[in-house]
Amino acid sequence: MGKNKICKVIAISVVLFLSVYLFVMEEVEYRGNNKVVSTEEENTTFTQDSINYKLNKENKTATVIRSKISVASLEIPSTITVEGEDYSVIAIEERAFSATDSLKTIVIKDGVKTIENLAFAWCNSLECIEIPESVESIGYDVLEGNYRLKKIVVDDNNKVYYSSFEDQEYNAVIEKESAKLIVGCKETIIPNTVKTIGKEAFYECRSLSSIIILLSILFSYLCFIRTMHIAE
Repeated sequence: MGKNKICKVIAISVVLFLSVYLFVMEEVEYRGNNKVVSTEEENTTFTQDSINYKLNKENKTATVIRSKISVASLEIPSTITVEGEDYSVIAIEERAFSATDSLKTIVIKDGVKTIENLAFAWCNSLECIEIPESVESIGYDVLEGNYRLKKIVVDDNNKVYYSSFEDQEYNAVIEKESAKLIVGCKETIIPNTVKTIGKEAFYECRSLSSIIILLSILFSYLCFIRTMHIAE
């Protein structure tokens, strides 16, 4: 092969390499505090206000995925806008914010339907969480280990769960159909409508000093595990 031919082959190879490289680089777009990672797949990821989302382009829905944040107050929005298109935020993935020590308050906006397992577990500073009307499914140990937690609010219009009745706040998540208390905290009041206390409902509730249990309530295994200082 002549030198001229070799040079042409090398030149073509360089051009092809640069073309592929530029194409790949253009697939990742950074815009201020928002980051879009585009792929050939149906699902892409998007970051806004340090919250990571997995996008479904076909259904125009978003799921909150594992995120690293350092704020005291977290708000999960009902919608996000990506490249001019609105996506409905419908779920919070397993362990999405677990072990986030900075968090003190969490507000989940209406639209989110699912909160998966351990989504907010071991957030050692967490004191308050608000769950909207739209939530239909809450996984296990969602608030496990949050020993400072003292206020749990479920929207009064939620059809699956409740946390209050009339003017009485229970500071717990209670399933309506099963009458099971699935999540409690140090300020929980257990109403006489509750029939069952779920497994690890008060896990690591170290500040719990007293509790009144009605005889009609059935205990799930380990519902008070690692709960200290119960005086009565």
